Amino acid sequence: MPITIRERFSQITDSDLDLLGYDHTTARPEWFILQALPVPPVTVRPSIILETGIRSEDDLTHKMVDIIRVNQRLKESKEAGTPPLIVQDLVDLLQYHTTTYFDNEVSGIPQAHHRSGRPLKTLTQRLKGKEGRFRGSLSGKRVDFSSRTVISPDPNLDLAEVGVPESIAKKLTIPEIVTDWNIEKLKKLVINGPDKFPGVNYILRPDGVKIRLDFVEDRSIIADSLEAGYLVERHLLDGDIVLFNRQPSLHQMSIMGHHVRVLPGKTFRLHPAVCPPYNADFDGDEMNLHVPQSEESRAEALLLMRVQEQLISPRFGGPIIGGLRDFITGAYLLTKDDTILNTQEFCNYAMLGDYQGKIPEPKIKIKMAHFLLANNYFLYFYHLILIL
Repeated sequence: MPITIRERFSQITDSDLDLLGYDHTTARPEWFILQALPVPPVTVRPSIILETGIRSEDDLTHKMVDIIRVNQRLKESKEAGTPPLIVQDLVDLLQYHTTTYFDNEVSGIPQAHHRSGRPLKTLTQRLKGKEGRFRGSLSGKRVDFSSRTVISPDPNLDLAEVGVPESIAKKLTIPEIVTDWNIEKLKKLVINGPDKFPGVNYILRPDGVKIRLDFVEDRSIIADSLEAGYLVERHLLDGDIVLFNRQPSLHQMSIMGHHVRVLPGKTFRLHPAVCPPYNADFDGDEMNLHVPQSEESRAEALLLMRVQEQLISPRFGGPIIGGLRDFITGAYLLTKDDTILNTQEFCNYAMLGDYQGKIPEPKIKIKMAHFLLANNYFLYFYHLILIL
């Protein structure tokens, strides 16, 4: 019987519990046998009033009513000298209601149901799982200035770029303070308004008045009234720094800083080489984009979180981003002994990487035309790749 087990547990001394590794001040073994059941506040188990005016109680309240009812019957049966068989049945029923109050999905025990047949959602079911308190309510967040859609590959992007659909770029905004240096640019954006890209959705005046531009017919008047000190919430533009994230966020490279490239379409575009740190692939994965709203947060994203700052994994000290597929094949073809580049081709490639160094002497000279062995200059390109 539980009462016998509790009595034996209570006879264990504090010194023995210390030897066994228990903290006797917070977890004595006899406390596993319940004598009192804490009742959660009504904020945890609120009742609702249906359209018919009938009051409907929470699942936890129903279970506690069952526990109190059976416990009262058990007490009365013991006092009345009821046969032990009936008392034992009531003890088993009380155990069942207490167990399903804590966890209504215990293996081998029938679930407690509503009269409608729906299983009751008790304590464990509220805490665990994706929709539970920990993952759904505490870890899960709902934030402003964010978007989510499917990702697709685009090897033409730079490593730290993310392709953003124009429809999303028009919804997500960046607050930009009007100054003497950017006022003309922002006036053009204000005239475009919220529906034409690139444009502006809102203007915040220094006196706190917020102007919503989709209700303004003649936006040129608003543009002319723009002054230094106004705050303009403009569309995302090429080069803006944003945070890109794929869940589950298991390590620091699960969220990195990218530069925006506004593109047509309805998916986020990602360079294939950046997939490993996100553990992403293109079979329907979705990713989240967050837009920093202050200069401080943008500076941190730029200096600390950009892809270029996350190339080395802190877990094993090696590169987590590197060449793959066409890049490796292209490097092989470029460095073959019979691959030659003329001066113009080399200069074009060097210009793409913004190379500023000295060009070495060509290895082959034919009829006044200089030809460069690609293999001899691969290190220059490799240097450019590292800089990029």
